[in-house]
Amino acid sequence: MKLKSINKYVVNTESQDVVEPEDDDYIAKCIGPFGTWQAIIWVISISSKFIVIANVISIVFLTPNTEFKCVKFKGEPLVDVQNSTCYEDCIKYEYYNTLFKDTLISRFDLICGDAWLASFAQSILMLGLLVGVPVIGWISDRFGRALAFRLTTLIAVIFMIGSTFAPTYWALVVLRFFVGFGTGGIVPLNVIICVESVGKQYKDLVGVATMSADGIAQMILTVIAYYSPSCYLLSLTCGFLSMFILTTMFIIPETPRWLIANQKGEEALELMTKIAKINNRDVSHIKDTLNETLVRLKCDQKENIKMNFADLFRTKTIAVITMSSIFAWTFIGIAYYGINQYSTLLGTHVYAVAATMGLFQLVGSIFSSIVNRKMRRKTASISALIACGICMMVLIFIPDGHWCGIVAVTVAYTAITTIFCVIYVQINELYPTPLRNMGFGLSSSGIKLGAMVAPFIANTHPHWIASGIFAIIPIVTIAFCLPLPETKGKSLQDIVK
Repeated sequence: MKLKSINKYVVNTESQDVVEPEDDDYIAKCIGPFGTWQAIIWVISISSKFIVIANVISIVFLTPNTEFKCVKFKGEPLVDVQNSTCYEDCIKYEYYNTLFKDTLISRFDLICGDAWLASFAQSILMLGLLVGVPVIGWISDRFGRALAFRLTTLIAVIFMIGSTFAPTYWALVVLRFFVGFGTGGIVPLNVIICVESVGKQYKDLVGVATMSADGIAQMILTVIAYYSPSCYLLSLTCGFLSMFILTTMFIIPETPRWLIANQKGEEALELMTKIAKINNRDVSHIKDTLNETLVRLKCDQKENIKMNFADLFRTKTIAVITMSSIFAWTFIGIAYYGINQYSTLLGTHVYAVAATMGLFQLVGSIFSSIVNRKMRRKTASISALIACGICMMVLIFIPDGHWCGIVAVTVAYTAITTIFCVIYVQINELYPTPLRNMGFGLSSSGIKLGAMVAPFIANTHPHWIASGIFAIIPIVTIAFCLPLPETKGKSLQDIVK
């Protein structure tokens, strides 16, 4: 019996015209919910998070607090020259920093009237992410997860290494935009590849795995920074380590779900048979199971409907999900990246703080695995947002450098990490396969928009103002989490209703 090919998903705004698939999962039936193959794919896919962290979090080390002093004036030199003081007739400054001999601040003189350019360089990176997420998401849904993953990782790594040799600040800015563009596709793709490769009982662990990888990557980045004498060597080391990670991306095959959703029935059968053998599963029933799946999905060889971004707003239900997700992720992005960077400005040792944030991100990820399994998605998100808001509010009344401040910001960061783990899974559960990467990509672009704003808030003086803003943001986010449907325990959708 020949396997039927897939040519479309039936799209109909009237839910009664769509036959619901049974509450079982053909992926789990054919290749098993989780096995050796899924473990390999997860490790390879999630390792790409180091590239994301190396580009997004490294700004803490590239533009640290740097003391400077004017050493040359146009006219007569002043007798008493104050440290970190700008003078109109100064033509040369010297820089003093305990982290590196060379930073982006000292390399491009990002002080005085140009001090804002340090945060602007990070915002441009995030702008690249903001543009890259939907573009790479469209490529992924149209041409495949594997192709898009290789492309986005390649772009990120090439421009990442190239930015190390930027001769001017504005050349650096242009290169960092393309670094962000490539990095933007990595974030949703490694999550989606993991989600689409396992049974529904393991989806809860995807957010845990990806956020744990973020924490481990941040600790690795801190170690590299600690042993790097300059930001130049830090960037170069991260670039070549990312190049090694890039080579593993070519091992990842297409996801079976994407093949089934895009007229690749025979390829899906061949791939799933190989995977089943790797996982020591029976392969005799795979063809019949896929045929049954095609019937349930109402495949019709005479029509060929392609999904696009307009379909994310086609029905009221999908539109509410999309808009709520975008706004929720925007505020979560401000809190997540802002609190991370803000924690290094509290008057304590930057290496210790960065490593601690990475460690507690790992702790938060493990904690969220319990939360994801025991609590409903919305209950978990709202509880974590409240905890984050309270901790940042308490931080307003704690003086800079006090150990209680580190405790408060660490708990807040753990809470915001928990939200990431929950929402990573929830957003993937909300969208059907033909729209999943576009929906996840467009929704998560809100994080990048938030991350563009975060550096400016984190650097606001006095610091209690930043604490107050980061306390209000999680509470506001609750309003956008409430409209999202509950998805816990439900199978992934393979048709657009």
